[in-house]
Amino acid sequence: SGVGYGVSEISLVNFLEVHEKLPELDKGLDIYMFGIGEKAAEHLLPYAMEARFQGLKVEMAGAQKKFGKAMGQADKSQALVAMFCGEDEMANGTVSVKWLSTKSQEEISVEHLGEFFSKLQHKGGV
Repeated sequence: SGVGYGVSEISLVNFLEVHEKLPELDKGLDIYMFGIGEKAAEHLLPYAMEARFQGLKVEMAGAQKKFGKAMGQADKSQALVAMFCGEDEMANGTVSVKWLSTKSQEEISVEHLGEFFSKLQHKGGV
């Protein structure tokens, strides 16, 4: 026989909540990025890396099958924008950007994404 002691994370979280010491965690996410299909998701990876290099916080959701479900996840992420592409955008050399607070949407040429990332950083990003 023996005596043991264990602390679970639930006990710790409960303790912090009771004593009002649990910190508010803010993702501060700038871009929620996803592709409709595997090829589109792979196509977006270099742009996610470029945005991160410029100091933006990006969540790359990867390949999605249903656009509506992906946009629902984007809304839940509380990011400033959702950036996505499918076959049409890939063929046109563009990505779609939806401002989640206003629901306005625009297409941006991949050649101008660096400029867009810079503006986003100054507009409401980091």
